[in-house]
Amino acid sequence: MALAFDNTDEGNANADSLLKRLHIEEQELQSKLEMLSQLQGQFISNTKTKILGEYTSNVASTLLQHNEYMKFGSLDSMRVPFVEEATRAFQEGLNEEQSMLSNASSAQEPNQPSNENRYILATVLLAIKGDRTSITLPFGIIRRRDVAFQLFRISRDSTVDDCLVSAQLMTMPSISTGGCQSSISEEGILKAFPDLVPLT
Repeated sequence: MALAFDNTDEGNANADSLLKRLHIEEQELQSKLEMLSQLQGQFISNTKTKILGEYTSNVASTLLQHNEYMKFGSLDSMRVPFVEEATRAFQEGLNEEQSMLSNASSAQEPNQPSNENRYILATVLLAIKGDRTSITLPFGIIRRRDVAFQLFRISRDSTVDDCLVSAQLMTMPSISTGGCQSSISEEGILKAFPDLVPLT
């Protein structure tokens, strides 16, 4: 999804607030995983899944709270019968999305007009067990409320015991480094991410 914020003091404050909250979630995740890596025992795998589920739920909830800024989006899902296939498909999707984010980063314009919107790109990739988290869209049209509903489902389903297989959040600007103002234009976003469509 691409969230558009007005290039005003209020718009920039809202964008900075979103990036800061996502950065805090990322830091907490890394801190918990680091503490977990120092432990031994059978429960580590289950605890790691629970930590990742809480993180994914918090990220989805945070993005959901900013749904009024969602300007472009896309939803995609696939069903596979085995966890191994889901893990492989997840990794392929992750590699593809990282490549597109890299292309988008190289398409940033240093002298973007000050009246243009400020964009934050966010991708949530999810591999989950079960058949309840699915995407059905009428006639291929994506509405803001469709994306919001899927974020709600992610928030809820990622914390169900033994349900989450893997999850990843990717953003531009990157929240891993604390984020900074992105200077990619709307044209640059749509060129780098051809699957994104305007949300109605």
